[in-house]
Amino acid sequence: MPQLVSTLLLALADATLERLRADPDPVEGVRDPCLVALVNATALRARVNAISAAGGHRAAFQLCAPLPNLPFSPALHLLEGASEPAVLADIWQRLEAAWRIRNRTAIRREGSSALVLHCQPYRGTSAPTSQNMMICGALHALMQGLGYVGLCVSVRSPSGPWRQLVSDDRWCCSLPGLEPDAAVFRIGWLAASASRPRPRELAHLDRCSDEPAVSACLTAMSKQPERNWTPRRLAELTGRSLRTFNRRLQAQNLTAGTLIRRARMRAACLRLGTSSQPLTDIAHELGFSDSAHLSRAVHQAAGVTPTAYRELARMR
Repeated sequence: MPQLVSTLLLALADATLERLRADPDPVEGVRDPCLVALVNATALRARVNAISAAGGHRAAFQLCAPLPNLPFSPALHLLEGASEPAVLADIWQRLEAAWRIRNRTAIRREGSSALVLHCQPYRGTSAPTSQNMMICGALHALMQGLGYVGLCVSVRSPSGPWRQLVSDDRWCCSLPGLEPDAAVFRIGWLAASASRPRPRELAHLDRCSDEPAVSACLTAMSKQPERNWTPRRLAELTGRSLRTFNRRLQAQNLTAGTLIRRARMRAACLRLGTSSQPLTDIAHELGFSDSAHLSRAVHQAAGVTPTAYRELARMR
């Protein structure tokens, strides 16, 4: 069933992780937080509107500030690897189309150093301004992650002038109410960084650095994804008994099975994005029962088929 608002409200993935940890094993237990965030679109819309009403447009825009600290997400992995802004915009729009988003984001390149975007109405119904602000904030955060400097965000109505909202991380002005179907946003930049930021460390499947046992397991599984990992092997890796190891995980609202499945899904996404291996081979090496099992798991986790995920990854 099509969603009511954009599934790429990436900042909400942070809060959604609590839901994943509270109910860690829905089928594969690794659905992309970006997808899970919209299981209840009406509640999400109300929550975002409340944040915007309390803190203004700035609060909605800054919901995306935690992007660099989010755990692994198949969709975020695709977006973070974009080679330049036009590719980032293309992947974003293709994901929205694949996820059957109603209020899709139209993004076009303007010259050599700007993107112009607005959220399109669906059957005459416009997306709320808070959603547009949050999407703009997400793209701004992603471009910062790609190493672009001198970022400037502006907004205008069709007949009005551009008004600057953000210069790098500095909020420049407070705007009165914006018509959701009239607001158009522009993200401009001065240049790309001479040295592109390094990709996020592979071990960061979850933000559990305060628990050495979990960090050790994630590191080992990211280095040897083909190994037949079991809860007992992970416990032995940490030098603890299985019972003690499970208690330490429970304190983090995690289970060994959840960690193993998330590590396996991450490895599958990396293989799909960086190799031409047949699905059957990837499934066999990473512990899926067959290619159909892998296809179901990837579709549930990423919202697209393995073939589509591979195509999106190759666009970068």
